[in-house]
Amino acid sequence: DGTFYATTNSIYNMRGLKDLVRNFDSRLDYASFSVATEFGLENGVDQLAKHFESVESLVYEDSLHITEAKPLADYVLSLKGHVNIEDMMTESRINHFYEYLNEIILREGSIDIPKCSGMFIAKKPKKVS
Repeated sequence: DGTFYATTNSIYNMRGLKDLVRNFDSRLDYASFSVATEFGLENGVDQLAKHFESVESLVYEDSLHITEAKPLADYVLSLKGHVNIEDMMTESRINHFYEYLNEIILREGSIDIPKCSGMFIAKKPKKVS
């Protein structure tokens, strides 16, 4: 009789960040990192509908408005283990990455990255036979 709540991201979540990193160095494999391919907004309803009579999807669209390069660069660099950062980013490359982000912010005024996440609310578990 319970209700199951699950949050996840869209496969399009933070796509602008992936493009930004790829444009800096196409060898950085950030694009392949996404848990949403396993369970995301695009496939979660189908997965949950196998186990629940009712599945509702709530989408939350948002964006990051970035006006400082360092916090964004630090976030990307923190993805060790999910992206091949350690293999690619020497101290010199990290400094170039900061400069690359700063140049974009100076030219455009900010870096805006769309986000898309959401929540599933699943009710009435199906009876196991």
